[in-house]
Amino acid sequence: SILQRMNFNCTCKAGWVGEDCALVAPPAPPPPLPPPPYVLPKIGAAIFRIDASSFTSKATWPSITGQNMLTSNGQIQIAEYEGRECVEFNADLDYIEWDVNIGPNAMPILTLAVDVYVSSIPNNRGWLFGDENGGCDRYILLHDDRVGTNQTGASCKSMNQWDSPPVKVKAWNTIVAFYNETAKTSYIYINGVKSTMRSANHDEGNGKLRLGSPWGGHTTDACVAKALVYDFEFTSEQVFAFASFASDFPPNPIPNAN
Repeated sequence: SILQRMNFNCTCKAGWVGEDCALVAPPAPPPPLPPPPYVLPKIGAAIFRIDASSFTSKATWPSITGQNMLTSNGQIQIAEYEGRECVEFNADLDYIEWDVNIGPNAMPILTLAVDVYVSSIPNNRGWLFGDENGGCDRYILLHDDRVGTNQTGASCKSMNQWDSPPVKVKAWNTIVAFYNETAKTSYIYINGVKSTMRSANHDEGNGKLRLGSPWGGHTTDACVAKALVYDFEFTSEQVFAFASFASDFPPNPIPNAN
C-alpha cells in the first residue's frame, strides 16, 4: 500500500476490519555512539612461538610461526606437571635452536616470554632462552649466582644488580624479559613482578634463537610449555594477561577513559 511504501506500519485495532487502522511510524534509530576518549596502540603478534602441543621429538619441534628448526642436542623429552604438557631441558647441553635472529641490530626492541615449570636449582648457572655467544647477550636466566641475590635476570649484564624475584621451585613460572637497544635498558618480570630497569648494552649473539643451555655448566632443571618472541614492549596489562595464562598473544591494553 501507499502507507507501507512510506515506511508506516498499519495495525488494526482489536475487533476492527478494513481500513480503520491506526498509523504507527517506525521507531527512530538510536543515536550514534560518541567516539571513544582513547586510542588503542597497534599491537603485533608474536614473531616466534612454540608450545608443547607441537613437539613430537627433539628433532621435530616446529615453530607455530613458521621458522625453521636448525639443530638440537641432548635427551629432550615431553613431560607433564600439574596436568600441563611441557618439554624438559634438564641435562647439560640440552638445547634446540631455530632460525631467528634476536640480536640488537636485527631487533632493537625485544620481548622474550616463557611459561616454564622449574623442578629444581641444580647448579649455580641455569640459562633458559635467548641468544648467547659470550660477552653477556640477551638470555633469560632462571638462576645465576652472579647477577643478584635472587639469581634471576634478563642477562648477565649488570652483575650483582638484578633485583627481580626468584623463580618458584616445583611450580609453574611465567617470565617476561624486555630489551631496548636504543635506550640501552633492560628489565624482567618474574610471575608478574617487575625488576627495576637496568642499564644494559647487550652484544650480538650467534644470530640463532636457542631454548636450553648456551654453554656447558649452564643447565636448568626446567620444563617449557611455551616460548615466544615479540618485537615490541609489553604493557603491564599484557604482562598480567600472559602471567595469568589469559592469552598467549596478549591483548591491547585496557582502555583508560581518563
